[in-house]
Amino acid sequence: MAEYLFTMLFTVCIGYRNYYLDKDTKTNMKNFIIAIMALVVSFSGAIDKPSMESSVTHTTAESVDASWISNIRLQASLSKVESDVRNSSVRVEKPDGRGYGSGTYGYYDRQLVVFTAQHVVDDNPIMIIHGRDGEIAIGVVVYTDPANDFAILKVDEMQTREPIVIKPVDDTLESYVGWDITYTGFPSGYDLLTITGRIAGVRTDGHAVVAHSFTWMGASGSGVFNARGEYVGPLVAVGLGTFQVTQVVEDMVWIIPATNLDWDAVSEALLPFA
Repeated sequence: MAEYLFTMLFTVCIGYRNYYLDKDTKTNMKNFIIAIMALVVSFSGAIDKPSMESSVTHTTAESVDASWISNIRLQASLSKVESDVRNSSVRVEKPDGRGYGSGTYGYYDRQLVVFTAQHVVDDNPIMIIHGRDGEIAIGVVVYTDPANDFAILKVDEMQTREPIVIKPVDDTLESYVGWDITYTGFPSGYDLLTITGRIAGVRTDGHAVVAHSFTWMGASGSGVFNARGEYVGPLVAVGLGTFQVTQVVEDMVWIIPATNLDWDAVSEALLPFA
């Protein structure tokens, strides 16, 4: 159908051109353009379009319910790493419901855990871990590293999430630069967003690496992974810049490098659960 209409449009356009350009150029060029516009409109209406429910309304970012995004059927465009990271992402919420972040559900030292940011956990001994379809689990805080904004929660097996095997990177900080990275989290109330980016540099004090990507409040604690499927570290902050006033630079993302974390202390904290 589409091929037929394109052929018809082309043939008629040639006819209109030959007819109008034989007459007064200025006047009839206008008629020619009008005729082509009419044909394009007619053609666009003739193509079969899938029916769509007109349920979209204008709303503010604060009130939007973006849960529909995660219901879109995923195509084969995600790499295996991106898919694994997406399927292991969880929402980590304070027990009183007054704050949340993101986290990664997976195996470390053969233990089922959730990696997140310390400022997501704050001083709470337990957190509410949200899976999919209303599944809820209790996460017990077993390790925190405030200096590096890192925390680990012990959890039981979840039914709606797939644990990822967490393999921390062990590279020099400069080697991070140029890595393609991905994370899945819950920025700004949106549900399960898979986001990619690239490590752009290292903070001068070595405390964090900076990725050119995207983040917003709510994504803190998301596990960031490289293309090899290795845990790069927890996402902890969004960049700030100053031009007359201080502004959020949402495409500059701070990540605590896994190289800086004390993995021996992590293993010791998990030892009682072995």
